Amino acid sequence: MPSRSRKRAAKRVKGEESGDVSSCLSHTASEPVDSGSDEHHSPPTLAQNLPVEILSEIFAYAIPTTVPPLIKAATLPQWRAYFSLIFPLNLAVVCRTWRLTTLQTPALWTSIFIEVHSAPSRALKALGRCLSTLLDRSSGSRLGLRVGIYFSGTFQFAMACNAVQPLLECQRRWECVEIKFEESEKPKGGLVLNVGKLAMLKSLELHGGFWETHSHVGQPTTDESAAFLDLQLPLLRALNLRNLRQNARMPLVMAAHNLEELIISVNMVEQARRPPICLEHLKKLTIVSTCWSSDVLGSFRCPSLEELVLDGMTDRSFEELHRFVQSSAMFLRVLRVSVMRYFSPGLDLLTHLFQVLTMQTKLAVLAIAAEKAEKEGRLDEALLMHLLSRSDPCTFRCCPNLEDLHICGVLGHEATFSRLVRRRWHVSPRSIRKMRFHNCWTFHKQGPPHERLIRIEDESDYKEEGLDIEATYAY
Repeated sequence: MPSRSRKRAAKRVKGEESGDVSSCLSHTASEPVDSGSDEHHSPPTLAQNLPVEILSEIFAYAIPTTVPPLIKAATLPQWRAYFSLIFPLNLAVVCRTWRLTTLQTPALWTSIFIEVHSAPSRALKALGRCLSTLLDRSSGSRLGLRVGIYFSGTFQFAMACNAVQPLLECQRRWECVEIKFEESEKPKGGLVLNVGKLAMLKSLELHGGFWETHSHVGQPTTDESAAFLDLQLPLLRALNLRNLRQNARMPLVMAAHNLEELIISVNMVEQARRPPICLEHLKKLTIVSTCWSSDVLGSFRCPSLEELVLDGMTDRSFEELHRFVQSSAMFLRVLRVSVMRYFSPGLDLLTHLFQVLTMQTKLAVLAIAAEKAEKEGRLDEALLMHLLSRSDPCTFRCCPNLEDLHICGVLGHEATFSRLVRRRWHVSPRSIRKMRFHNCWTFHKQGPPHERLIRIEDESDYKEEGLDIEATYAY
């Protein structure tokens, strides 16, 4: 007749194989782990003999900081097995010593990183139970939560929202959190952020237009909500908000008085907030727009900004950029701009960009990009002429301290490209170190067809002298 210990071990193994995470951990650490017959026991290994304190230190080095490689499970048992191997569950099921150490080390239960690809409904339910178990194990700890949960492929949005509810219920412990959804269907509900509970938050990344922002009184907030004005997130340094609606995004930004990096993705028409929000400590601002008419940049004032990235510029964006830089009197170190697909800015719009570049005396990195269309660049040669023009033999009119220049999608004379490189390189004092020309075209006096720019005149000589220069074409 099987002994009691063998029955317990069999029950535990059955639970592990079925993916019931809670059953894997429900027994106490003092219960014996019987892996064979009563008469024969394997000698303890070195890992089993290590003191709990040393094992805890070793396990701490294994705490994940990113999502593990994607595993595409097909069947429910495969999904359950995947969830049961999430850190630190994979440690807790090795042996009694490791289980004891894991259960007695709260820090191991505060980092959760999972990617779920095309999960069926039953797998999403299993995910919810797994998250609940992990969070329950760390509920007695005051340590902040570091979480990354990604939903990709096809899935039922409502079921995915239910799966992350255990995480939303402990927002007071959020420290560094990423929750990403690839929206495979139009959301019919929303996920709620209670800003009043996010005092521990240091960085946050959210994807999706279904997020709602509530104040500490539990009511939805708007830009002008009086209930929100007193809320502060003093520890929040980085925000990455993809496709969130303006009324859900702005309360978070307004409360983050010490924000240093802000990334916003916009896919709908927005008007600038008046008066603009002043972000005194912001160092890097990235705005990605897929909407033809949106004035997001006008919602902010950033006097300490050092790096500005604008992806998806349209006709309004150039004037908006000029007004934004001028109003804050900022001196950027990095400027990266790219125009929206199928859009070709004319000279009147580029004039706003030229005025911005003229003001940037400290700019070190400049990247300007556009896509080609029908074998033609979509940025005018005037851009090159502005970058090579000088007020005197030793001083450029714009970006005199430029070190790194990346230009994509310009149509100009081959001689103009060469003059730009020659003037920027043969000047004293010299600042330029790197130049890239990608998907550019050169035209001839006789007209089309134009030729691809794949080499700069005397390119090999520049390289021998120390300039990192390259002309490439990849279409």
